[in-house]
Amino acid sequence: MLQGEERSKSRISTRYVWWVPALIVVVLFPVSLYNQMLFHTLVELSAVGVAIACFVVACNTYSFSKNNYLCFLGVGFLGVGIFDLFHALSFNDLPFFTSNTVGFELPFWFLARCLEALILLVAPFVITRKIRVGRLFSIYAVIVVLATWAVIDGKLSFLQSAGTDALLGGVNSGFVIVGMLLGALVVQWYKRDNIDNKVFVLVAVAIILAVLVELAVTLSLLLSEHSQGYLASLGHFLKLFSFWAIYVALLESSLKQPFWHLFKEVSVLAERKKQHKQHLSDVENRLAQLFQAVEQVESAVAIANAAGEIEYVNWAFTTLTGYSFEDVVKSGPGMVDAENAPVRISADVKESLLAGKKWTGISESRKKDGSYYWATQSVTPLKNDIDEITHFVSISEDQTPLHDAQETIKQLAFYDSLTELPNRRLMADRLQQAVERVQRYPEQMVAVMIFNLDNFKNVNDMYGHLYGDLLLQKIAKIFQARVRKEDTVSRVGGDEFAIILSGVQSIERIADVASGIVEVLAKPIALQENQVVIGTSIGISVCPKDTIDANVLFDNANTAMYCAKEKGKNNFQFYHEDMNLRIHERLVLEGKLRHAIEKEHFALYYQPQIDLATNEIIGMEALIRWIDPAQGIISPATFIPLAEATGMIGKIGDWVIRKACEETRWLQSQNFPQVKVAVNVSAYQFRQGDHLCNVVSEALKDTGLEPKFLAIELTESVLINNVEETIEVLLKLKALGITLAIDDFGTGYSSLSYLKKFPIDTLKIDQSFIRDILEGVNDAAIVNAIISMAHSLGLSVLAEGVETGAHNDFLTDHKCDYAQGYLYCRPKPARELLEFWESGELNKKL
Repeated sequence: MLQGEERSKSRISTRYVWWVPALIVVVLFPVSLYNQMLFHTLVELSAVGVAIACFVVACNTYSFSKNNYLCFLGVGFLGVGIFDLFHALSFNDLPFFTSNTVGFELPFWFLARCLEALILLVAPFVITRKIRVGRLFSIYAVIVVLATWAVIDGKLSFLQSAGTDALLGGVNSGFVIVGMLLGALVVQWYKRDNIDNKVFVLVAVAIILAVLVELAVTLSLLLSEHSQGYLASLGHFLKLFSFWAIYVALLESSLKQPFWHLFKEVSVLAERKKQHKQHLSDVENRLAQLFQAVEQVESAVAIANAAGEIEYVNWAFTTLTGYSFEDVVKSGPGMVDAENAPVRISADVKESLLAGKKWTGISESRKKDGSYYWATQSVTPLKNDIDEITHFVSISEDQTPLHDAQETIKQLAFYDSLTELPNRRLMADRLQQAVERVQRYPEQMVAVMIFNLDNFKNVNDMYGHLYGDLLLQKIAKIFQARVRKEDTVSRVGGDEFAIILSGVQSIERIADVASGIVEVLAKPIALQENQVVIGTSIGISVCPKDTIDANVLFDNANTAMYCAKEKGKNNFQFYHEDMNLRIHERLVLEGKLRHAIEKEHFALYYQPQIDLATNEIIGMEALIRWIDPAQGIISPATFIPLAEATGMIGKIGDWVIRKACEETRWLQSQNFPQVKVAVNVSAYQFRQGDHLCNVVSEALKDTGLEPKFLAIELTESVLINNVEETIEVLLKLKALGITLAIDDFGTGYSSLSYLKKFPIDTLKIDQSFIRDILEGVNDAAIVNAIISMAHSLGLSVLAEGVETGAHNDFLTDHKCDYAQGYLYCRPKPARELLEFWESGELNKKL
């Protein structure tokens, strides 16, 4: 009877659902006679609406229908709808996608029909394949974006040109699509056994209608304008019905049928529930008998329902936990993963129990008085006659004294009693596990670091063993603070420690950890009222680079540690010399950089900035150079990343701001043009917002430079992080009277939204765009767009890297405000720049 009702309702719903497109046809037919363009827009929008409906139904029903075939069709038809929408908006009366010379309506029609035919052709092949809706949507999105770009970029010129070429292109493409659709019909027939019969019929109707659509539209291109309109209108009506057939197929298979089957299943379940009501009653009776049987058992017994709510506890449970039955009922769910649970069942164990599996193990739970106890526990799920879990039975025996004794033995056997760190025995076990893990994941590394405290003996002898123990405890905490949770810090004996770094990706990471520890231990450590400097020598061995034997790895690190002590202590050494060389060079450069900061081995070079409208100098950018007594000039590309990584960029940046203000004020006193100096600020400096503002303010005050002659430059990546705090810092800087610029614009986020929010004065176009501005169409378009956007926001634009007159002419023609580059002047020290200007050479370049 249910099957008869299902067939009857299906026929009624399928029959009457077609009134929607029929009504649209009735409404739009008079419109087609009155205004062809209005008709075309409305009928296309109707078809687009149906395509979107297909997408919505497919996405929202796939989770329970699991119909790969229809999901592929529904998601794909969103792309078809988008192309049809672009097609509708591409006509001259709706110039959203048209230009002065090329129309896009025919290419977008071709893309829509081609994608429709392709979807219908491929859909039968995905019936048995696993589909991820998100990934499928992404693939279609990429296709739509690339195809749209191809149209806009003129890649489908054979459909965009005027006259006979466009006509031939449209006709030929139409027959190609007809061929694809006929191929899709053949494939549908071949795969019909895997497709629901109703769905097959509806999709076949959709394909046949699509063929008629394409034939009508293609033939309309060959007829007179009067006949062309009728055929085109017919084609668009047929397309609406074709889309609607797909929508009905989705509605029928993905929505109606699953819910009808669900209704049947609910009816069956209701009947089954009625039949088994008596069985459940019997189970409850047997459960009551079980309550009486276990009341006198000496083990702690608790029985909970399927929701984890405890329904029974025996006297032994109350004795062990302190909870009476009334306490347990008041506490709510009792067998849960919570600190105050009378019976703790962790989430993973609960998952196993819900699967019907018995669990036995040792668990920790909390007594009523707040203390914890350990118990051997067995939890068994009880099932009814239809294999449903109704209750859980927990049987526990107190094992707290035995557990405490085991923990004491474990602590003594595997942990250092003074520092509570793993001892040598536990460290060796973890090292062996880490080495075995590396052999399974060869892209990772394990590093063993052996530490010997350089001056520990002196401290111990001078202040006594009590201070020595206190120092070891503090150093243990320092080591733990410098590594991750998955790493192991161990005291291997006396004043020697070891660290195991697991899953490391690079040698540099290992060196950074070692360098950080050396730096920390080189500083004084407070021991009550005393300050001691301890220092450490570190040896490092890496697996699998050095060896895959854990014992050899440890010995290698120990050997390297002694080598470190021989090299003067308070340093670290890698076991392999070739690995050590690169780290050594970095350390040497880092040491020289620290020395350079102390001795101020830096200089500022200035590159003028030119007003393209007047050819006058309007500013200059301060560029730092490191002048090493031995190596000469060291490139910023070499030392700036190191300075940022070590935090030394803060001191360097502060020096640059002060020096730039000082030398600019000196240039002004020498009758150099009154222009502003631009200083680039690092991310590290900008994060120290208040400090940066104080440095700028003090530099201006100390040098006497007026704020209007200082510009601070920041990159997009610096500004985009934590926008609210960024705005706050920018406003503070702006309040000082200086100007703000975004450096290297176009290489980062380039978001119009944040440009509106930030109090920025100037955008600097990155030199990478200027370099190929004459050869690269994209670079020229980007530069032009940046200039237009900046001017619309009231910002000035400065182009970097101008090297040729052609660059200068291009930027001038496109209304760029300012420029800098080798064409005008190479960066020079302040004194040389002054001489260059006084000699008139700078003016000759402008």
